[in-house]
Amino acid sequence: LAIWLTIDDQPIFVDAGTYLYHGAGAVRDWLRLTSSHNTVVLADYPQSTVSGPFIWRTKARARVVHCVGAPAWSVMAEHDGYEKKLGVRHVRRIERIQSGIKIIDRLIGSTASLPAEILFLCHPALSLTATISGWSICREGKTYARLIAPSNYQLRIVSGDELTGRGWHSPRFGEINPAPLIILSGPMGNHEIHTDIRIP
Repeated sequence: LAIWLTIDDQPIFVDAGTYLYHGAGAVRDWLRLTSSHNTVVLADYPQSTVSGPFIWRTKARARVVHCVGAPAWSVMAEHDGYEKKLGVRHVRRIERIQSGIKIIDRLIGSTASLPAEILFLCHPALSLTATISGWSICREGKTYARLIAPSNYQLRIVSGDELTGRGWHSPRFGEINPAPLIILSGPMGNHEIHTDIRIP
């Protein structure tokens, strides 16, 4: 249940991309990992597991639960990528609110909380500035958005990490660049976890 976001023709949250189909070694595998996408990672497990360059050993199944149109649009979906390993389904709801967009994540199937990471891969041209409750996302002096993290989550940024493969973006075939990956870390269970994207 990854999301992409563009504001005023500026990509904000982007897909990791492909880079190369053959000969890319670990880089190709990095870009296919759950931890390279704008979604939720639970207990360091992937939602789907890779078996080869074009094959998945396991593949999460997702479905739209409900969708409401403009102006106060919202969409909710869920997937079963963690159900077999962790006994939970991840549910994500995205709502248009007056100040921007609200992302609501929760788990179904367990009363216990699991360690979670909520991830946002940002376009390489953007700069991020820490605030008291999150990050300001800017380019050339213009603020495009402010990310407000859940109150009990820790925040950090990774960019171009060659050890873990996190924080990379391939805008086109054969090209790859470091990109800031926002990582929000904290517990997730059957209670709602709110992340706000405020748009000036």
